[in-house]
Amino acid sequence: MKQVKLNEVKEYIESYKSRAVKRSNRVVFGKHLVSPRISSKIRRILRQIKSKGDVKARIPVNLDLDRLIEAYPPDIPRFNKDMVHVICKSVYSQMKTLGEDFCHPRKHEPFYVPLNAVMLKKQIGNHYMKVVAWMMQVGILQCDGSYQAGSVSKGFKFGPSYSYESRWVTITDTILLRKLRKIADMPIPRHYCKRVVNRLENALQDGGLQIDAPKAEAWVNARYNASMAKAMKGKGKLTPEEVEIIRQIQLEDIKTIASGNIKLIQDDFGHRLHTPLTRLPKELRPFITYKGEELAEVDISGSQLLMATRLLDKRNYPLRGNKAQPDLSEVFTGSYLEVTGDKRRDTTIMFLDSLQSRYSKGFQEMDFVKDAASGEVYSRIVEELEKISYFKPALTEKEKRAKVKKTLLKQLFASPYFHKHKWLYKGKAGEIWSLFTTIYPEFAELTDHIKSKNHKDMSMILQRMESVLIIGRVCKRIQDEHPEVFIATIHDCLVTTKANKDLVRKILEEELQTYVGVAGTFSEKEWSMPKPVESPGS
Repeated sequence: MKQVKLNEVKEYIESYKSRAVKRSNRVVFGKHLVSPRISSKIRRILRQIKSKGDVKARIPVNLDLDRLIEAYPPDIPRFNKDMVHVICKSVYSQMKTLGEDFCHPRKHEPFYVPLNAVMLKKQIGNHYMKVVAWMMQVGILQCDGSYQAGSVSKGFKFGPSYSYESRWVTITDTILLRKLRKIADMPIPRHYCKRVVNRLENALQDGGLQIDAPKAEAWVNARYNASMAKAMKGKGKLTPEEVEIIRQIQLEDIKTIASGNIKLIQDDFGHRLHTPLTRLPKELRPFITYKGEELAEVDISGSQLLMATRLLDKRNYPLRGNKAQPDLSEVFTGSYLEVTGDKRRDTTIMFLDSLQSRYSKGFQEMDFVKDAASGEVYSRIVEELEKISYFKPALTEKEKRAKVKKTLLKQLFASPYFHKHKWLYKGKAGEIWSLFTTIYPEFAELTDHIKSKNHKDMSMILQRMESVLIIGRVCKRIQDEHPEVFIATIHDCLVTTKANKDLVRKILEEELQTYVGVAGTFSEKEWSMPKPVESPGS
């Protein structure tokens, strides 16, 4: 074979962009064989060319770093602008898991997100917190001040001067580039049921999901104008900055659905799935179709409380080597009840036995189990509150139930000992919790026991139980038995076409009965056209 010179190889690489095949310690370019003497140099050139090109980060559109660095010089070793770019990228990435109430799974305050400290330390180094502190000093980030060692992490969001609207910048620091490219090569994390989750993502990306973008954007802008008018007068619950953030998030979600490039993110907290569908307002859902067919949803009424009934049955606690219920290790991993030994389980089992002994009731006889199965927990509390004239006369029954549900779920997942949660257990809100503990004393005591080490354990365990049911059982069964059926999830809600609504409900009912042990109640809703615009802060 003809041996070529290094300069000729460089020209070949530049022209044909590394059409190379390595053979042993030599490199072949087309029909030309390169001598071993220069193979190492060529391989280095190949690595540079075969890299994935530019790595971009998303930053606020009005962020002027040069001006800020000049006005407030950072005293940080080896500081460069790309460190700030990477942290902004991390904030935007975490905001993809915001729920419909714009709260992160690990945070109770809207718009605040935790930073992935482990990942930022790998990318920026040990002084990444100094970069975060400088960003707070100059107003790029705000912190919620919430921190409790081992249970509550700090939350961050962009300052009021910086909007959610973003632009892309290219990372130029070579060290950061190398680290970011390694991360980019890693697969998207799937914390539970990887195969099922990947197939759910493929269904969202097959081009069938469509949205009437012009009408949806018009609705968002109309709602924005109404909400902003109230916010400017101080009448709404939202600030003007929050109204603007909501508008930008919703417009971006609409564009994402219209493009068909929908990424499915599974959080590591409750293993829930997050897509633009999960965050989109209910009023926008009717604008969405699948291959021209209208959609419908099947929802479990009071799913969180229904999942909680399993916690009153001692058979549902982790035991090392429990082959009958392998999903328990997925549910309890990372909590106080994790399968790290039998001592914690035995403590909980003894606690449940003492509950049954003190209240002389078995699992199926407990009022909480009966009312949760029939979906009557919230209604029963509303009835008791009406006896003491708790509600304003203008509220409808639906509004009363919604108020009780919202407050009670917050109390169920919060801690009376954490300074930001104490208000939930005092005053008007505290009356709801006091009544709940009176009606369902067994479950209230068990809740305190589970939250004794970390109050987030309760929400994490219940969300993971929900994920096991919805993803690991219902979605998996539909994919295996009816692969032609479109299915998507909005946490405890299943979305499908109207024609397949009855099939999905039937499977959901069967799996719920098998998994929880009680028959629940369900609600169905077809995605009809939206009502006139109302302000979210009204």
